[in-house]
Amino acid sequence: MAKRDKSRVQYIDRLRGLAVLAMFFVHPAVAWMTPPAKNAPSFAYPMRVSGIVAPVFLFLAGISVASIAENGRKRGITQRDLVHRVSRRGVEILLIGYAFHLTSYLLNGCGGSWTKMLKVDVLQCI
Repeated sequence: MAKRDKSRVQYIDRLRGLAVLAMFFVHPAVAWMTPPAKNAPSFAYPMRVSGIVAPVFLFLAGISVASIAENGRKRGITQRDLVHRVSRRGVEILLIGYAFHLTSYLLNGCGGSWTKMLKVDVLQCI
């Protein structure tokens, strides 16, 4: 069993995990629903969840960055090194987000405009 990292706030990680799960379940369901299903009264429930999941995830990601910075300061890491670490992680997440867009574009048979790959989504907002 992996050792628990004591510098991490477990409930934030768990809440982010729940937000990701909600995104996995709600977003594809909304995207793949037929037009008549989208007009059903029950469609309001997934739309409520869909509208709040991304902002909650971004809020929790911001708390995580602040927590990382605070823990780094307590351990004596310089401001410059903290900025470098957080910036590097931000670029990694940005590239992962665009990799998802590229994958989606390729799986859809390169249909439509390639500029759709440049759209901004949750990962690019982080």
